[in-house]
Amino acid sequence: MKKKLLWIISWVFLLGFILMWMDFQLVYFLGIAALFVFTLWQVPKGSGEYTDEEYAYEKRKSIWTMSIAAAYISAGFLALILQTFVF
Repeated sequence: MKKKLLWIISWVFLLGFILMWMDFQLVYFLGIAALFVFTLWQVPKGSGEYTDEEYAYEKRKSIWTMSIAAAYISAGFLALILQTFVF
């Protein structure tokens, strides 16, 4: 499971870096908006009682969503920093 998450994060990081490096800021920021909407869609349900299985599933889903979003956003900022201060 963790290997699959690392594989997905690597590709998302590469996508975010390439989009920002090639000056596709609009597409990059639309991706951030899509990740924001997807994150809101992943919010746990509002019922008061959780079973242990439901809690574990919601926790795993939240970790995946936040990890993917963090990789995408950090890749874009890394590309932007490199373009601004290094190259």
